[in-house]
Amino acid sequence: MDARFHNSSANDTVTSTRSDTMSKFQGTILIVLLCIGLALLGWYTFEVSGNFDERLQTGIAQLDAIKEKINEPVQWEYKLESFPDRSFDQRINAMGRDGWELVFARRASDGSDYSPSFSYELIFKRPKKVESQLPAKKQNSSASNR
Repeated sequence: MDARFHNSSANDTVTSTRSDTMSKFQGTILIVLLCIGLALLGWYTFEVSGNFDERLQTGIAQLDAIKEKINEPVQWEYKLESFPDRSFDQRINAMGRDGWELVFARRASDGSDYSPSFSYELIFKRPKKVESQLPAKKQNSSASNR
């Protein structure tokens, strides 16, 4: 019988004598592709990531600036108001829309014994609006460019 055919039990199966290994051409192509991949990896490592220290230092400086801003104490401004009973709801809601937070409230009278008028004495607070240093620098740099 031919070497390519093998007769086993009642089934005739065809087995190939051709080898399943890579040819020289396929091996060469694989080596070339690996070399190209290594070259691209080297280029990325040295060119793209080359200024990594500079970017790292810039990032650290930005984080330090954010940390200082977060850790600086909040400065508050306070406001003392007195609202009559009839306009209490509207006035306190208006103060809240303007960013004021109620800290203390008490009901007070004008001191009259016969017909006292009552009002609310309220203390509000809100964070002070901090002037940003960034716009000032932009204005100075635009003035120096003229």
